[in-house]
Amino acid sequence: MTVAAWYGSVYFYQDIDFRGDLYPVDLSDTQKCFNMHCFDDKVSSAKWVGLPTAGQIHGKSHIAFYTSKDCVGPHIHLPTDAFINDKRDNFPANLRKYAMNDKLSSFMIWETSEKSTNGITTTCKCDVAAETKGSVYFYTDVNFSGTLFPVDVSQSNKCYSLCEFKDASSVKWIGRFPTTGYTDGKAQIAFYTEKTCFGPHIHFPIEFQNNVIANATVKDLRQYNINNDISSFMIWETSENIENGAQTKCPWTT
Repeated sequence: MTVAAWYGSVYFYQDIDFRGDLYPVDLSDTQKCFNMHCFDDKVSSAKWVGLPTAGQIHGKSHIAFYTSKDCVGPHIHLPTDAFINDKRDNFPANLRKYAMNDKLSSFMIWETSEKSTNGITTTCKCDVAAETKGSVYFYTDVNFSGTLFPVDVSQSNKCYSLCEFKDASSVKWIGRFPTTGYTDGKAQIAFYTEKTCFGPHIHFPIEFQNNVIANATVKDLRQYNINNDISSFMIWETSENIENGAQTKCPWTT
């Protein structure tokens, strides 16, 4: 299995200050152009998480926003570490300041150059996105190192088995997950020692800050006595029970 070196998400908002309709894009490639087919000319603010920060442009990677599709023509670019104007986490809350409000048609992560050497893709086909559309990343070592095993998630209250993989020492989750839930008013992500989402388990609230998923990592599963012991997981939304069946196909086979 070939696994990308990083996974991240860019969150586009229809209104300024990270409000209004949210359109998330998950990605794992730099130097690839993403055309905004569904959200073309509708973006007023943006945030991102999990993008590479080191690069060849003044020592940093940059995220570039273009007014035309295929990542050509007028554009702006900002460092992916979001350290802008001597402020940390200074994401573009109002694209009017950059003369880009409601003009964004494509974007790209610049790492090694400003060219789309990894091709062009379209972010969606304008179908209605599922409420749950994210990924959970399992790592064989603590602090998100070692071999990476990603699992795509499309439904809450569905059991996802990790097949024969039982070596997770750290984990993170990214994407669009439910914002509310049955347990303490929040959706939860639960990790089980059994393959069928039964038996001993731990769970963590799925939290958001300014409409962006936050605190979505566990750096060291040894702290929870479940290191190298996770066999399945589930997103709790309407209950803590399996309501939408189970994934029977191993996520790492075709």
